[in-house]
Amino acid sequence: MIKKLCYAILTPLALVFATPVSASCGASFCTVNTDWNAQGVLNQPGARFDLRYEFIDQDRLMAGSNRVAAGEIPRHDDEISTLNRNLVLGFNYTTQTGWGINVQVPWVSRDHYHIHHHHGEQIDERWDIKKLGDARVTVRVPLTESHNLGLLVGLKLPTGKTDVTNHDNDL
Repeated sequence: MIKKLCYAILTPLALVFATPVSASCGASFCTVNTDWNAQGVLNQPGARFDLRYEFIDQDRLMAGSNRVAAGEIPRHDDEISTLNRNLVLGFNYTTQTGWGINVQVPWVSRDHYHIHHHHGEQIDERWDIKKLGDARVTVRVPLTESHNLGLLVGLKLPTGKTDVTNHDNDL
């Protein structure tokens, strides 16, 4: 019953607030993924350390569902490739009553390449980033005794660098 009610309320809201999407340079985690294991959450009492390796090789240029060549769609920058190799250290603690806390700290290793178009000139720009990323802390609060319904609240802490430059000192 609750599940049907949630769908009845959330589906129209999602349609009303839906906006066109576009990919970023190397996004490697879907924050909408509701699988507890993907989120690093343990719902049994106790503590757990987790070490996850993510490998995402983005080297196919796409426009919608079609493959395209670099430069086929006129833009200021042509994204060529992004290779993410991230190591995510997680700690999760859940109490007997179902309350829990989860902390995740990523080590980001990203190689990114794009072509910058500047007054007709094509300039190769490359980044080789190996830095600590933004940490994430989430708290789980059970709303029912069976722990089937709960609230997940979190913070993304700005522990990662925002001023990373490439070899030409471009941000």
